[in-house]
Amino acid sequence: MIVIPVQVVTGFFYLYYMYPDSNLNEWGLEVFAIIHTLGAFALLAFVIAHVYLTTTGDTIFSSIQAMITGWEVVHIDEEEAREKHLMNAVNDSVAGYYRIDLYGTITDVNDAWLEIYGYNSRDDVVGKHYSFARDEKNRAELESVVERVMGGAKITSLPVTRKGADGKPGRHLLSANPVIEDGKIGGMEGFILDITETEDEMEHMYYAVRNSGAGYYRLDSDLRLVDVNDAWLKLYKYERKEDVLGRHFSITRESSDLDNSKTIFDKVLKGETISGKLVTRRCSDDSTGKHLLSASPFHVGNNIKGVEGFILDITHLYKD
Repeated sequence: MIVIPVQVVTGFFYLYYMYPDSNLNEWGLEVFAIIHTLGAFALLAFVIAHVYLTTTGDTIFSSIQAMITGWEVVHIDEEEAREKHLMNAVNDSVAGYYRIDLYGTITDVNDAWLEIYGYNSRDDVVGKHYSFARDEKNRAELESVVERVMGGAKITSLPVTRKGADGKPGRHLLSANPVIEDGKIGGMEGFILDITETEDEMEHMYYAVRNSGAGYYRLDSDLRLVDVNDAWLKLYKYERKEDVLGRHFSITRESSDLDNSKTIFDKVLKGETISGKLVTRRCSDDSTGKHLLSASPFHVGNNIKGVEGFILDITHLYKD
């Protein structure tokens, strides 16, 4: 774009310099000669460099072949590409990323973390001890989490209370994993998801569930009933919650269906989620009914402490 136009223009000066009517001889031939000669050397260097560059592929002729065919195979370090992709995903994530060293010092956070805590710059937090982001009453809980993770544990979806830049509290779900460096734990890292605005909504949803037409239930790890809603009582024909709370779920099943139900709940206690399972229930008056069962693990912190779910009555579909 630069050298060739210069060569063309100075070349025309050479061509028409000899004609008196062109007035070009007033400029002097030496100026054009120097510029034209330098341009020639620049073009020569351009050609040499580009011929050399055609040999720098995986093989001497691979780039030349790509010029002819229009295709070139590029070998990518998959691990390097994966790490780069993950880093970009972390930086652009809506989840707040953080990293802490063995001494509890924050060494890295992403923009989402800063936004959740209300800080403007990484310089405001990097280099500080993690405890500055907690009230004193919530500090012991976080210290316990850090101690567990530094010992090799992994934490997922733990609800915690934070202290923002303005001193106001907020709630988020915390995940934490050990950082392995040279085969040893060198710190911890993880993500936070803000749930401050959704907690009130979740409370409303809880009350909506309790008052819904679907039967809600919760079992502890021994499969004893610890909570039901009014719709559940109505489906099972009980008058009061006190009639069922603390009792084993087997009171709600025929003996022929007991093993099947226990198998379902045992799977849920191991982390599975069950939905749309057809179940026969035994009501308080020994009558039976049909319903669809859903069951999910009930978590307390990072541990499964029971089973909860819904039942939807479909008895009418099985009547003559």
